[in-house]
Amino acid sequence: MKYSVLAILLFVSKAAQCQLTIGRYLTEVADSQSFSGSVVVAVGDEIILKKGFGMADHELQVQNTSESVHRIGSLTKQFTSMGILKLFDESDSLSIHDPLVKFIPNVPGSWDEITIFHLLTHTSGIPNYFGDMDAVPVEETYLEIEKVMEMDRSKPSGLKNVPGEEFRYSNFGYVMLGRVIEVVSGLNYFDYLKKEIFDPLGMNQTFYDDPRPIIPNRSQGYKFSNDVLVNDALKDPAGYSAGGMLSSADDMLKWMKALNSDVILKEETCQRMFTPKLENYGLGWQILEKEGRTMYNHNGGTHGYNSRMVYYPQEEVFIAVLGNNEDVRSAAITCDIEALIFNEQDAIVSLAYNMDKTSMVKFVGQYSGNFNEKRILEMQGETLFFVNGESKYEITPIAENVFCFARYKEFRVEFSDENTFTLSTCSVNPRVFVRDQP
Repeated sequence: MKYSVLAILLFVSKAAQCQLTIGRYLTEVADSQSFSGSVVVAVGDEIILKKGFGMADHELQVQNTSESVHRIGSLTKQFTSMGILKLFDESDSLSIHDPLVKFIPNVPGSWDEITIFHLLTHTSGIPNYFGDMDAVPVEETYLEIEKVMEMDRSKPSGLKNVPGEEFRYSNFGYVMLGRVIEVVSGLNYFDYLKKEIFDPLGMNQTFYDDPRPIIPNRSQGYKFSNDVLVNDALKDPAGYSAGGMLSSADDMLKWMKALNSDVILKEETCQRMFTPKLENYGLGWQILEKEGRTMYNHNGGTHGYNSRMVYYPQEEVFIAVLGNNEDVRSAAITCDIEALIFNEQDAIVSLAYNMDKTSMVKFVGQYSGNFNEKRILEMQGETLFFVNGESKYEITPIAENVFCFARYKEFRVEFSDENTFTLSTCSVNPRVFVRDQP
């Protein structure tokens, strides 16, 4: 149930009061953290903020705006999911419980039990072969798909799990969904989405990520190399239906408003997208409970870009951060914006906190979590590191007993005492670790 009209109006009033605060915060992050990109924040029908920050093109000194067109990476999966569900609604040729082999007969034998639903929910067991598709020209994408399938045909089973039994994020699973859309519709992937989704919604700033066409307001993507900002201009369109779309903050707002209506899908079909399955993943969306509120969200990351979209359906709060600097985490920025809107002290990026080495040393040690997971905190010089197996991450203090990962700022390590900490992602899915006794 959504809130009453009066409750929404009161909430809008409250959110509008923090408009300047959100703007100041984003300006500070752009200045101090080198964030660049486009941001839209809305509550109900009220647009709280819709603005660009930093440069869309440093070489030509072009500023970002809400109309700047960015690579959105895995936010593409939402469109792919809706494309499949649109066919499910309107075509007798496709059910989401049909086997993949019905549409692509030459799949490896071990894939015979995989259904469209398994692909949508990342439970197919197909490995995340996305790395094999880097820098593949768009006209060769089908050849790359065949190469991957041929590789799996040579194995007794190329699957990581029995279909439906485990969640394993697989970009390649969503690549296969793009092929299914083409087989059933008779159109290429983007043409189908344009005809059935983008044109009806007026999303005229959403494109397939091909570097050759002239696309108005297309931004450049950047990253840091040895602390120097460089152009990460790789424009491979191999992301296809798993991560191959471009869009703007303006269009993301149109997209989110459509999810509250039946303009594209029947209401009951649309709700399938937001019904969580394994690991809280629905169909192209992750569905979580955060601070007692239901939240739909997804991240997107690709060469030069980093994005995140968040929607609270009951409160009708929508946030999209489309960044064109891959090293500034859009997920951490959305977490801060959420905290400002809901008036909660959960800031990640914006807070600076000084802690001396003596204060940090007390946290050094080995800790155990559920299922005997081991984590180690260790000092190197003046820096505290979080160690998980062979992976090591610098963590920095943001409060007396709270740290965030220096690179992945949405990840927090919060100590309730010197022997116990909680690892979470912006207060979502907390996991408790206790210091091992000597």
